[in-house]
Amino acid sequence: MYKASSNADHSERIAKLVAAFVTFGCVCFFVLVSKPEQQSPRWISTVPVATPLPSLEPPPKSVDPNQEFRSVPGRWASVDFTHYSYGPYKFYGGRKIRLSLKNGEYQYDFGDDDRGWFSLRDVYYFDVTGDLIPDAIVNLSHVECSVSCDGGANLLFIYSINAEGRVKELFRYETGSYAFGCGLKSVTLERKKVSLELFGRCPRPAMNDFGPGKFMVKDLTQLDFWFSEKGFLETKMEYVSTDVTDVKNYQAEFRIIKEPPGLIHP
Repeated sequence: MYKASSNADHSERIAKLVAAFVTFGCVCFFVLVSKPEQQSPRWISTVPVATPLPSLEPPPKSVDPNQEFRSVPGRWASVDFTHYSYGPYKFYGGRKIRLSLKNGEYQYDFGDDDRGWFSLRDVYYFDVTGDLIPDAIVNLSHVECSVSCDGGANLLFIYSINAEGRVKELFRYETGSYAFGCGLKSVTLERKKVSLELFGRCPRPAMNDFGPGKFMVKDLTQLDFWFSEKGFLETKMEYVSTDVTDVKNYQAEFRIIKEPPGLIHP
């Protein structure tokens, strides 16, 4: 009887231990499953971030395609077009002057609200005549004022120079004004050819072709001049219909073409 009771107690203790172990395991499993996932700590840098400074360099300038033609060739080094006599000049009313610039300017005041000035705008050196010697292309501005000013006209000159330094005028053309018509829109220079575009319908140089209002001009005139042994001859005059254009403060465009596709005399 004693042995049987002892075995029964021992079995009971083992059963209780097994039950306790199972219960503890379930509790641990529940705790592990139900524990929220921990995230890795996020490190925040306390080092200040450098702020980029604005560039102190100026923005790049647009390239002037005519800059190379402003370099003075050796043969022209002794000719200063800022101090130069451009010969006689005749105004619309018949008054005549000798147009001589000093420091690139010539001013006049004839009274009765008749005043104005000539000024040198630019000089280009390019072989227009085709003799392999650069010619000088000179652009003057002429502004006339009475009650108000006319916005300016352009005087275009082309000069050649020989080996002795003697200068010869080959071409002279005066446009109308921007305020009253026939102001200069563009000039294209090629070998043996000069092309002009004028605002308005302009059958002759310096003609004022009044539009619907001051500085308001309609249509264009296109002119071509070819160089020959007789000088520059007009070979084309064509009108192009356009809408009315406001040309106040307009700056004429100069295009210089080094190697034209062909030189066929019309």
